[in-house]
Amino acid sequence: MAVIVAFWIAFRQGRQAAAARFAIRRADARVKSMQTSKDIRHDVQNADRADLERRAHRWMRD
Repeated sequence: MAVIVAFWIAFRQGRQAAAARFAIRRADARVKSMQTSKDIRHDVQNADRADLERRAHRWMRD
């Protein structure tokens, strides 16, 4: 009986640790996504009209 209890405790702790690692990875990905979005928004707001048109043409061509 003690072996079953020990196995159950180890299993439960492993699942909790995996869930915590997943939450951390998800939060890191969200922060990276928000930073990328901020950088792109900054680039677009500071670019002149001709540069934006050139980028749009290149993007449509590719």
